[in-house]
Amino acid sequence: MKNGQTRKKTGFGLKLTAILLGVVDVLLIGTLAFCFFMKPEQGEAMEAQLPEDFAENAETYWDLDETMEISSEASVNYEADLPEPQAPTTDPAAGDSSLYEGFLFPDSNTVELTDEMLREKITDQAACQRAINEIYARYGYLFTKQENLDYFNTYAWYADMEKIEDMETVNGLFSEIEQTNVEKLQAFQDAEGWTQEG
Repeated sequence: MKNGQTRKKTGFGLKLTAILLGVVDVLLIGTLAFCFFMKPEQGEAMEAQLPEDFAENAETYWDLDETMEISSEASVNYEADLPEPQAPTTDPAAGDSSLYEGFLFPDSNTVELTDEMLREKITDQAACQRAINEIYARYGYLFTKQENLDYFNTYAWYADMEKIEDMETVNGLFSEIEQTNVEKLQAFQDAEGWTQEG
């Protein structure tokens, strides 16, 4: 009989232990759920650490007057790390008159080309394209043809320049005289029936 009573006590103890563990599990899950779904205004208030000169935003952004001017003593520096490429200039007084030695039109960045100048110096398509390329080279245009790169890399000023791959970017750097000269050379090329190439 002792054996049967021991089993009843053991069975009862296991049931009681299981019930107690179940109650503890339910309480833990309930506590976690409460913490998870608790709204901030129901919990303990937290105090924000804001500077004394902090000003709150408007309650609604559409109430702001967007036309008002707000002054600030702060400054912003918009300068890029790299300077914009500048075309070298010939200045005989500075002793660099030979900077573009070998160019068909060494002063095409400062002097507007005439029809007479074109007829005198441009005898074929290659010469016409070279005259156009000279203007682009002054700004470090990265030519797509190796022969153009090889030619202009013989000039130290070109070889040392940071190169620009986008032709439109280089066009935007041209002076009015340079833009006029490129257009005049391209028109001359078209009139002769030569195709343009880079």
